[in-house]
Amino acid sequence: MRKSHRNAVVFSTLLGALAVTSVFLLAISPPALTPDQARTLYAIDDTSPSAFDRAFQTASVFAPARWKYIYVHQSKTPGGDRAAMSHGAVGSGDHFVVGNGKPLADGNAWADGEIQITDLWDRQNTANPSAARVDPACISICVVGNLDQSGPTGAQLERLQQLVQAIQAKCNISAADVVLQTQGDSPATIGKAFPASAFRKSLLR
Repeated sequence: MRKSHRNAVVFSTLLGALAVTSVFLLAISPPALTPDQARTLYAIDDTSPSAFDRAFQTASVFAPARWKYIYVHQSKTPGGDRAAMSHGAVGSGDHFVVGNGKPLADGNAWADGEIQITDLWDRQNTANPSAARVDPACISICVVGNLDQSGPTGAQLERLQQLVQAIQAKCNISAADVVLQTQGDSPATIGKAFPASAFRKSLLR
C-alpha cells in the first residue's frame, strides 16, 4: 500500500511538472504563421554565386526540375510591404517579392531591394498572382512599384537581376523562358518604365 501511494504521488508530481512546462512553452512560443507571412525577409549585398543559396533552402523539398519559366511583373502600387501584396486569406500569390523601400498609407514598407520569400515558394506550391494566371511550372516574382510611372530603384533592379540569375542557374531556365509582359496597363505587365532591354541583357544565356 505504501509503495502504491508513493508511486501515485510521484506520478501526480510528474504530471503537474509537465503541465506547468507545457503552459510555459505555449506562453513563450511565437504566433503561428499565417498564409501571408514569409519564411524569411532579407536584402542581399553579397554578389557571390552562393549568396542566394538561402532562397533554395525550402520547407518542402526544392524541386528544380519542376520549374521551367520565370514570370516578372509589377505590383502597380507606389510601395508597400507584405500586407499590401497579400490577397486576403491566401496570402501572397507570388513566390518572391522585391521591395522598393516606399511605404503605403499604413506606413509599412520593405527596405529598398529587400527580397521576400513567400510561403508559396517555401512550400514549392504553384503561384497564383492576382495580376494573371501563370503556368504551374512558372516562378512568379513581383517587383513592388507602379512601373508604368517610374522605373525600379537601382538597388531593386540589382537584387531582381541577382535573384533571376540565381533561379536560372539552379533550375536551368534559359533567358528565353524569363517572361516579361510589356503590353497593357495592369499589374500583369512589367510596366512601361521598366528597363526591359537592359534587364534581358543581364540574364544568363
